[in-house]
Amino acid sequence: MPAAPLPDNESDRLAALRQYYILDTQAEQDFDDLTELAAHICGTPIALVSLVDTDRQWFKSRFGIEAAETPRDQAFCGYAILQDGVFEVPDATKDQRFQDNPLVLTDPNIRFYAGSPLTNPKGLPVGTLCVIDRVPRTLTDEKRKALAALGRQVVAQLELRKNLAALANTVEDLEGARTRLAETNQELALKSDEAERASHSKISLLANMRHELLTPLYSIIGYSEMLEEEVEDMGQDSLLPDLQKIRGAGKHLLELINDILDLSKIEAGKMTVYPERFELPVLIEEVCATSAPLLEKNHNALS
Repeated sequence: MPAAPLPDNESDRLAALRQYYILDTQAEQDFDDLTELAAHICGTPIALVSLVDTDRQWFKSRFGIEAAETPRDQAFCGYAILQDGVFEVPDATKDQRFQDNPLVLTDPNIRFYAGSPLTNPKGLPVGTLCVIDRVPRTLTDEKRKALAALGRQVVAQLELRKNLAALANTVEDLEGARTRLAETNQELALKSDEAERASHSKISLLANMRHELLTPLYSIIGYSEMLEEEVEDMGQDSLLPDLQKIRGAGKHLLELINDILDLSKIEAGKMTVYPERFELPVLIEEVCATSAPLLEKNHNALS
């Protein structure tokens, strides 16, 4: 008994079969209805949806027999998937390919076989819709066409089943993505709260630092102004420039501290911008006066 040769595209064909995730699944009414209808139309006692696996043919639906599968090297369907149209064996006892086949010599005692390949949209045959009889016979052209049409309906059911599974996986992926997004949003909200608390803490810290820094700074500026008045009263005008430099440096430091606090307000989004007039020559004089000691120490000149 010669086994059917393997198709040239066997690896692709098996991959296509695996994509249906249907092997060894439970019986389904949609497939059972098609096998029963095929048996009724063709007038045979047996009809099968046979899927040709690596070393077996497994029956997704069976009408008229109890066996769930048979070895592939005994499968008539192995020959049926090698051609495009309906594959028909009028009398297996007179066909050298099947006359000593165990399925012919013993139960189910096959004599007649007709199988329509189940070809997926890419042209790969994954099995057959076949009808079997225990007596020799042939099909009319109308019944062959009907068997082929029912075979296409089997493929449609397989594709529908695959697409529904893919849709279910997509929905599951979307649910997973939505869950992850919710978790991410929750983490971002927590981090935002932490950042806001940190910002408030920073502002509070800077406000405290400002208080601690400004208290002695106001004293320095105030005492320098008092000393200026006393020096003027004492007629020691030669000390006035140095005292003015001390007062100018103190005011400059006061502005820097206020600017630092303003930067923290910018980060917190609470900065208020307002215009302020100032005398440019006075500003330049204060900068020059504040820089003079460093310039003299390093033997530099400022123009």
